[in-house]
Amino acid sequence: PFLHAPLDIIEGQAGSPDIQTLAQHGAQTLDRVNYPEYRTVYPPVAQAAFALSYGLAPFDLNGWRIVLFLFELEIANSGHMEPVQMLPVLAAGYLVLKGRRIWSSALLALAAGAKIWPLLLASAVWRQDLRSHRRLIAAISVTGALLVVIFWPVVTARLDDSSGFVAFAQNWKASSAAILVSEWLVGHVVPDSDKAALIARALLAVAILAGVAGICVRRAADSDAVFHRLFLIAATFYLFAPSQTPWYFLWVAPFLCCFPVRGLLLAGVTLPLHYLYFHLEPQGQEMLYRYGVVWVIWLPVWALLLFDTLGANLKSRRTGGVT
Repeated sequence: PFLHAPLDIIEGQAGSPDIQTLAQHGAQTLDRVNYPEYRTVYPPVAQAAFALSYGLAPFDLNGWRIVLFLFELEIANSGHMEPVQMLPVLAAGYLVLKGRRIWSSALLALAAGAKIWPLLLASAVWRQDLRSHRRLIAAISVTGALLVVIFWPVVTARLDDSSGFVAFAQNWKASSAAILVSEWLVGHVVPDSDKAALIARALLAVAILAGVAGICVRRAADSDAVFHRLFLIAATFYLFAPSQTPWYFLWVAPFLCCFPVRGLLLAGVTLPLHYLYFHLEPQGQEMLYRYGVVWVIWLPVWALLLFDTLGANLKSRRTGGVT
């Protein structure tokens, strides 16, 4: 899947008789692939889950739903693969609470094999061991070895414009007010629209990395605080990502059981408005969605997050820094 785009297979350019035989058996599925010009954006752990579903029921969506049901039953019917990623993330969080940070790092590498962003969470885990060089080296070594094994097929394939990873990094955006604001700011300075789009995404990446650095600048007081940092990093990444779909909300939803931030809880209510896109876009009203519905989703969320943050800071000052 990292070497051949679905379109290559449809046009008979894959070259392998086995692949062409597979294409014939799954012709109906192959014809329905979204963005067939791109090679897969899903890393090997996600691919393993796809392979398992094929083993259960070839080219049958119910086979995939059974696999998702094994991970997390509430999302199984929608068919999105976030449970494959979030199960090892939450298991890593559990091990953080138990003080098992090396094993936690290993599970985060496994989660990154489904989607790459959980690697950001490792910064909170590794920060705790800056004074313990042996433990830190062990954690980074185990994580690095797993990442090499997991991502070897991705690295050895070509990372060009046909790569789903490249396309996602350069072009993908959905239901994100953050990317609209970033593009608006950069557009006032950079007249070239293509360059402005890339710079806008880079600006969000810098904001995310700065947020992670700010969260991890000091050593956490205890394991509970490290777990809280996992939530803060996940929330930072989600809030500033160019794509913020309802199924991506699962990146933070489990943590809200422990840290019920009102603004993010509100996002769980407004995000289903994302599905209006599939009604408006076929009618030629994509701009109404992008510059109307997206703000209806996010303005209340950001307003509540700002209100609660200012309120917490004011309370902290009144109590002499104790909240």
